[in-house]
Amino acid sequence: MKFDSAFKFIRQVVSLPQATIDLSLAKAERNDPFFAQVVRDFYTETRKPHPKMPLLRQFRIGMALCPLPSDFSEYFATVDASARRNCKKAERLGYECSPIDYNQYLEDIREIRASTPVRQGKVSEELLTGEVVEVHNPESQDPTHDYPVFGVKKDGKLVAQASCMVAGDLAMIQHILGHADYQSDGIVPFMIISMVDHIIKNHPGVRFFGYGTYYGALPKMQRFKAKFNLLPHRVRWILGDGSEKEKKWPASFVEPAPRPEGRGRWQMVYRQVLEKFLAVAKRKETEFVLFKNPVLFLMFAQPLLKLMGTSGYLRSLVKLITVRRSFYCVFLKEEAVATGWCTTSFCRHYPVEPGAVVVGPIWTSPDVRRRGLATFALKNAINCHRMSGHRVFYIDTSTDNPASQKVIEKCGFGRPVKYLPREG
Repeated sequence: MKFDSAFKFIRQVVSLPQATIDLSLAKAERNDPFFAQVVRDFYTETRKPHPKMPLLRQFRIGMALCPLPSDFSEYFATVDASARRNCKKAERLGYECSPIDYNQYLEDIREIRASTPVRQGKVSEELLTGEVVEVHNPESQDPTHDYPVFGVKKDGKLVAQASCMVAGDLAMIQHILGHADYQSDGIVPFMIISMVDHIIKNHPGVRFFGYGTYYGALPKMQRFKAKFNLLPHRVRWILGDGSEKEKKWPASFVEPAPRPEGRGRWQMVYRQVLEKFLAVAKRKETEFVLFKNPVLFLMFAQPLLKLMGTSGYLRSLVKLITVRRSFYCVFLKEEAVATGWCTTSFCRHYPVEPGAVVVGPIWTSPDVRRRGLATFALKNAINCHRMSGHRVFYIDTSTDNPASQKVIEKCGFGRPVKYLPREG
């Protein structure tokens, strides 16, 4: 049993989506020196061992991240229903959330800290009874970097506060506390959701919202983070000092194509340029995995062999040896139910630009169709490649496949850019 648990945990860690996060130090150095120092200090922290799992680097494995869409309403729709209800409850009760001047609320912050001796464990005596001192962080001159303090207020009284580091691609909660007497009003979920709203609208360069680590946190805290789509990721950190850069490919605009006249069957080619991410809600008992190498594919051999058979599994294993091919799969209760292939910079049927990702073929088990799993799988596949720097995505389907067309539309693709004669 211990071996099975250990194997499943290792497999889970290896299959985590990998994000590349640029902290943009070079831009911070053109701002107040405070922000460059914050970036350097945080980057140093990412290179230290995890306090509870010393074999892992802190913030490298299991970082709790939410890839942000470009529109707040899309994010809000993916938040857990209970968190949305709490947010609406706080608004209905008259609470407001916005960036605050920390020094104007020192007494309220002292009350918040002293409101309970237990949070995620016993609260330190220093936090309970220590003096709340003023801070003198400078104002940022550039939205790429900032260090705002958010507060939830009602009738002028502060009942929750949080600080947030904005650094390049990342906005990360550094410190968050709510007054124990007002927790039932939904003040903390309201504050987290309001922070995301503010970040999306005021810091357009931010691609990820983060809140510490997922692994090592208590199960209750893991469930709390998951409500806001703050899920574990592997992270490759880029300091952004010019020595190392995320690979980026150019993307030009392509006009939609007119539909050919007549009743012939056509293959419709869709193209999308994605700057941020597609909003995806977490699903219970459902796991998405992107396979970019044979090693991970071997770790999922049992359910994949059941799906593909021995010959199909071996053929897929050989395909994954090539650098440009990847395979994705959704597992429902550990059974493979939705799959697809992705190819980078190449398509046999139509030309694509360098760095473009061509998705297809895709498949969903007939037993689970009409449950949104095809859309869930495709959105996750696109997001995983976007995390690696890819911005242009292609997918195609036939004019007589309305179900596939609907999935493609839900994933943000507009009108087709090409119509190709359908073979056969």
